[in-house]
Amino acid sequence: MLNDHFSDEQWAFLAVFEAFGGPLPVEIAGMFVPLSDGQLLDVIERGADLIVPAGEDTFTISSGAPRDALQKLSEINTTEHLQQMILQVEKLGLGEKIDKTALIHVLKRAGRVTDAARLALEVARTMESGGDPDTARERLIHIQADLAEALENPENAKLFIEVVLDISRLSIRLEKFDPDVSKILRQARFCAEQNGDRRSWAVINLYLGRYYMLHDRLEDALSIMQAANQEVENLGDDDILTRTAESRAFFYYLQGLHRDVANTLENAVGVSDSLDKCFLDSLTPIFYGTSLAFTGRYHQAIGMLNAARRSAEQSGKTSLAVHYRSVLGVVLLMMGRNREAEGQLKEASSDALNAKNLIAYSIAEIALAYAELRNSLVCESYSHMSGCMRRLVIAGVMPRHYPANFLLEMLLAFHQQGFNPLPFFDLSGEISRLSAGPNVHLKGVALRLSAVQGRKDVVRCMRDLIESENCLKRSGDRVELAKTHAEMARLTLQAGDQAKARELALAAWDGLAGLNLFPDDLTCLLEATVLENDSFTDRAGQLFEMIEQILTNRKVFDILDLILDATSRFFRSERAGLFWFTDKPDKSPILRCGKNLTGKDILENGFRNQLTLIYKSMHENRAQRIRSTSMAALCIPVEAGGSVRIVFYHANACLDDSFDFLDDRLLLRLQRTLSNCMERIIAADQRYEKRQRDIPDRIHADIESIQDEILTRNERMLRELARLDQIAGSDTTVLITGETGAGKGLFAHHIHRHSPRAGGPFIVADLAVIPENLIESELFGHEKGASADAGEQCIGRIELADKGTLFINEPEKIPKSIQENLLRTLQEKKVVRLGGSHPIEADFRLLAATSRNLAGEVEAGRFRQDLYHRINVVHVEVPPLRERGNDVVLIAQHFLDAAARQFNRLVPGLSAEDERVLLSYHWPGNVRELKNVIERAALLSTDDRIELMLSAGTSASTGSPFDGAPSLDEIQRRYILHVLHTTGGRISGPRGAAEILGLPRTTLNARLKKLGLR
Repeated sequence: MLNDHFSDEQWAFLAVFEAFGGPLPVEIAGMFVPLSDGQLLDVIERGADLIVPAGEDTFTISSGAPRDALQKLSEINTTEHLQQMILQVEKLGLGEKIDKTALIHVLKRAGRVTDAARLALEVARTMESGGDPDTARERLIHIQADLAEALENPENAKLFIEVVLDISRLSIRLEKFDPDVSKILRQARFCAEQNGDRRSWAVINLYLGRYYMLHDRLEDALSIMQAANQEVENLGDDDILTRTAESRAFFYYLQGLHRDVANTLENAVGVSDSLDKCFLDSLTPIFYGTSLAFTGRYHQAIGMLNAARRSAEQSGKTSLAVHYRSVLGVVLLMMGRNREAEGQLKEASSDALNAKNLIAYSIAEIALAYAELRNSLVCESYSHMSGCMRRLVIAGVMPRHYPANFLLEMLLAFHQQGFNPLPFFDLSGEISRLSAGPNVHLKGVALRLSAVQGRKDVVRCMRDLIESENCLKRSGDRVELAKTHAEMARLTLQAGDQAKARELALAAWDGLAGLNLFPDDLTCLLEATVLENDSFTDRAGQLFEMIEQILTNRKVFDILDLILDATSRFFRSERAGLFWFTDKPDKSPILRCGKNLTGKDILENGFRNQLTLIYKSMHENRAQRIRSTSMAALCIPVEAGGSVRIVFYHANACLDDSFDFLDDRLLLRLQRTLSNCMERIIAADQRYEKRQRDIPDRIHADIESIQDEILTRNERMLRELARLDQIAGSDTTVLITGETGAGKGLFAHHIHRHSPRAGGPFIVADLAVIPENLIESELFGHEKGASADAGEQCIGRIELADKGTLFINEPEKIPKSIQENLLRTLQEKKVVRLGGSHPIEADFRLLAATSRNLAGEVEAGRFRQDLYHRINVVHVEVPPLRERGNDVVLIAQHFLDAAARQFNRLVPGLSAEDERVLLSYHWPGNVRELKNVIERAALLSTDDRIELMLSAGTSASTGSPFDGAPSLDEIQRRYILHVLHTTGGRISGPRGAAEILGLPRTTLNARLKKLGLR
């Protein structure tokens, strides 16, 4: 019979493997069901059909195990039994020793869906960071399916939203937006609405809008993204702005608001340092680079696209790299660099065909045809476009992403020459479609061409041109705006208003002259001085003004990054870096900040010549320039403190004549200006190093309550203080234990004041007085709109403790659900506010204090063992007052003197009898109780004596608790003290004072305060 096959213990041992459903070390299984060596060998030998090896000393349930045996094992593993196993895992700290998939399996079977999902989410994120985003996404989809079945649980709903947002983010990254994603996004949005989670609601709608766009639902996409964008602006904090920057930039791009695209991405915290490294969507460098070009920032666009192309090539993403190259060619063409543009576009066209990327092919070919049109080769341009369209027709592909402004100008030229319409494109149809569309940039171009096409109707043409002007102003495209001004000048001149025509021609000149695009027929409207004007001096002045504004920033390396950005714009470089030399001459320079240049880039062989130039500039203290067929580079050394400490490096790979406009005189002036800036920056940084950070009012009371000095002459206490001084010098975590009121907070403050962090904040989190549902928010902080209860942004106490000390009183009050988050914060020294996504540096030292047996809390499964070990690195115990001998009298006299000053009255000193009474009292409330007794005595004292009112039942000679006809409050006070004494100071939990007294924990805490016991 089956029951005779193994003993009950052996069946229970085998059931452990069935419970976990995956590989499990024998040693771990033995912790749940200990077997003798003989029993263990027997079960392994005779159970070969049930468990099979899965590694060294590791086994798993066999896929071919007999059904009746599996049925028996399943019957052993009831839900209650599995829950007990989970408690054992937590109690023994086995979580890190068990395969995560197996642990997730048993958590789900035990009914702990939330815990299983939270662990599975952690595993999925580890997979993603480890380079396997596809598997991570699959795991996340399974997690959301499990959570979706139990969304009535608020914790599950909250976690469901988090998982769905991760799925959406990975779907965009992997370009896997299947219909199921839309469904779960709508489900997550409903959960966010129910929970009052405005932040997640906004992020979800932005993702949903991008999904609609990919499925040709432009109107729906814009509508839903508009609502989401408005909510983000209402929330307005750095975290939500950064988190949604890419999606909101895409929203602006769809509307042709190119200035807003660039501003949105660049204003995002933590993104501007290296934008190409931060993008979620591989298409973002394309629409960001294009927007930069449309707003006249050509060199930044080139740098962005070149960096993205190099990164794609290094990652083996050939098709994507070709796409970047084709857009790079378009940008070069926009800035009038026809030779360089044609080289990039021809290579992109050829590579696109090889990579079967017809989108990149159509972009490159349309741009090449436009280049021919610019050179007045209309027939060749038409022939080129016809060939491109034929290839796309054969492939069955309709072009969707292309430089529409180029195309519209070509269609007009072909129409004027009488050529047949091209496949897919009809001039009138395109003008009508774009004029009625939501994209203000393309609408502005289309309206201008509509005016050109129907010039005979002067009134309608001018109306179209005025609307075109308004649209293009909103978009930020100065070149297309200048072209509209040129058309307005022609129309105005035709109407006989020469003064107005000249004004419009000047406006057109400002946008077109630098690109050699100003029309010859309008030069008659310009004066000779305008034609000879050189804007370089103005640009140099703007650079110096910009640097002056930047110097108001307080963080030195933020300033360096902003100055590098300013000089990059001035030199129009596509790649830049700020190299910092240390005091040691043999050390390599440090790349403090870069634009499209990373620490990895400067280690490559291809950068060696550039490093040589940087070193030469530093050693000679002179600007250096090189120009070759492949690139141009510029290095400017900067002095600080009497020696060259910094070299500004700028380069262009696409344009070999970038720095030809600079002469030695100007370079020397720039060098001096930057050196002066660096001196001021370093001086300003030194001033701000000592700044004290602001601490919210809610924290002040907690800090002020523990500012007293430690008074003692007791040998044991003196030894403890010497130990505290030794501990203070390190940065280790300390657990301080002792009875309620013994002075644990004083010990913590003493450690802080004698530590290297003494100049930083000392932040107290007294969890005894914080309601349990607010503990997470108080510790970690929350963003505006994180939940229905989260109003304005709240900075958590962990974040406030940056560069200082965080003192947590009664850590056992931390809910189990957030203990893992605290552990992660301790390990990584980074905190994420509730509702936020941006990790914030929090370099703090943790001190914790408790009157409870924290090890007992671990044993009971209420406190994580790994967190306990993290907190209990060094243990310090505060002796109770009754064991400190004459310290009682010393401290009492100190409190008496302080009370006399506080109440502004003469108070007699302690008599010999008073001292005897104080020394004979048991002091269950310790120093805190002594302080209350002395303050009350000082208030009630007469001219010749003080009245010590001590609780009955705690002195050497006990009497009735009603001795002295006490008030009702005093009776309550005495009884509560008695209960606290019997529970060892424990307030909550089984057999705690609150349970014995029949009061909620918060009510008892309030009563303790009222009676002067806290």
